Amino acid sequence: LGHSLGGAVASLYAAAFPAQVARLALIEALGPIADDGSATLQRWRDALAMPVAKSVRVFSDVEQALAARCRSTGQQPGAIRAIVERGLRPQHD
Repeated sequence: LGHSLGGAVASLYAAAFPAQVARLALIEALGPIADDGSATLQRWRDALAMPVAKSVRVFSDVEQALAARCRSTGQQPGAIRAIVERGLRPQHD
């Protein structure tokens, strides 16, 4: 079982050691690596260099965050509430 980046790691492990993995469940995992990898390091560096403030979304409450995630994923609230709640951090003015 892998979630998010852990899902990407789990899928790479399963590809490298198929005899060791009987089943694999991924939740919000990254897609497969589709290129030869020559530009991967630069893409990661570019992503890390982006200002954090651009990627932070602020919600007034848990329900607003849950509704946004449901819209973007098509999932039902009950299926993803725990993941949404775990991903929230309080913002101080």
